[in-house]
Amino acid sequence: MASSATLAAWTGRSSGLSFVSGRPAAHAGPMQPRAAASLSGGGGDAGSRRRAPPPQAVSQRPLRGVHPGSFAARPPAGAPMPPGLGGTPPVALRTLQQQHQQHRDEQQQQQQQQQAAAAVALAELTAVAEPTTSDAELQPHEVQRRAKISAANKGRTPWNKGRKHPPEVIERIRAATQRAMQRPEVRERLAKANERREPHSEAAKNKIRAKLQERADKAREEIQQQAEIVVEQRLGGSDDPELQALADYPMAAAVVKGLIWQMFKKDWADVATAGWDHHPEFRDRTLAKLRKLSKPRSSVVTKKRKVDKVRTALGHMRKLQEARGKLGLAEASVEKLRRAKVAFASDPVRLAAAMAAEDKASKLLIKLRHQVVQLEEALAPLQEHLDAADAAEAEQQEQQEFDRQEEELAGRGQQLWEEQEQHAEGVASSQAGGGGNGFAAAAAAAPVGYANGAAPANEALYAAYGAAPVSAGGGGDAEHAVNGHAAAAAAAASRPGKPWQR
Repeated sequence: MASSATLAAWTGRSSGLSFVSGRPAAHAGPMQPRAAASLSGGGGDAGSRRRAPPPQAVSQRPLRGVHPGSFAARPPAGAPMPPGLGGTPPVALRTLQQQHQQHRDEQQQQQQQQQAAAAVALAELTAVAEPTTSDAELQPHEVQRRAKISAANKGRTPWNKGRKHPPEVIERIRAATQRAMQRPEVRERLAKANERREPHSEAAKNKIRAKLQERADKAREEIQQQAEIVVEQRLGGSDDPELQALADYPMAAAVVKGLIWQMFKKDWADVATAGWDHHPEFRDRTLAKLRKLSKPRSSVVTKKRKVDKVRTALGHMRKLQEARGKLGLAEASVEKLRRAKVAFASDPVRLAAAMAAEDKASKLLIKLRHQVVQLEEALAPLQEHLDAADAAEAEQQEQQEFDRQEEELAGRGQQLWEEQEQHAEGVASSQAGGGGNGFAAAAAAAPVGYANGAAPANEALYAAYGAAPVSAGGGGDAEHAVNGHAAAAAAAASRPGKPWQR
């Protein structure tokens, strides 16, 4: 026997009532003829007086965590139609179908927009997200889960196969990636990710090297061709005599080739045409460099400037001082670590850290010692030059001091010579005019007077300072000379000459 609920539902359907979610709906309107029903939007094919029940309202929000193809995601079926309402759907149902189709189109368009936005967000997340975990660090259940997903997707065609992003989406992705790369945390994460990356194998390195070499050779050939075209057509084929003279420069093609490498990163095939016409900076730099190189040089040999050598030597000396300071600090650190290993003998962790630090410091110590040796070798010619300069300067100072002493002795000898001459003149004048003072007797005692008394003294003075030697005669008479000048002159004549007179 049917239950009461089933009986109530059958009774409601037969009487035109529709139960939705267990609640009875309002009674349908009176029966209408078929034409009136078609005009008013009610009734069925047989001209029933009762209208078709409205479709059940279905929520458009998808269920979370439910597969799109499961039964739970399907919309529930509407209320059953009465037995006499089969056939062609009425106007209301057709309108509802049109609305449903329009709604599906809108959903599809919205889904495409969401996919484009997701692509942009994925670019940002890819640049910002932490590096993914390697396969070696995955848990066993994660490996199994990924294997199941891979097996389920095997043989299926991706939804975006054969599709390309529109230009505006590509531009948005590029802009978002550029903005993400400007942030320091993103660059730091990328640097850490690169550190964790496994190095390339030798086979991969060889492939990369071969590909780069192939691209470089191709680019070199294109640039050489464009440089020759620039020299032959742009310079040599010009009506300007100056440009024709620049084209005759032997290294013109090499100069143009170097500038092309510097100023053009790609599109080398258009350098001789669009590059020369639309890049005035490249054209001006090329002409300026060719004018400078082709200008005749002066035959005068210029002296090498010592400023650059001095600046280089000072830089080496500064680096040598810094290296010696670092070397001292490194030696002190190594010594401390060696003493600390004894204290860390009971702690394996700290002992291992100390040993690692000691190894690192030892490597740095070797590097600093090698650097100090290189700097000392670089400064060896300078040190030899400085030693030679110091020796030459010391010798020059000694020579100057010797010359100064000789000049001083010569001045003193000249002064003594002048004093002796003045003294001799005074003695001669006193002997010539002193007869009344007792000098007459001395003069009379001498056989020849003043000549026999004063002449030996003068001869002795001249002999003492490089004059003619004193005559042998008159030596006995000199003992009777006035004031004993003759005897003094004879004694002076017996002394050796001055150092500057030898």
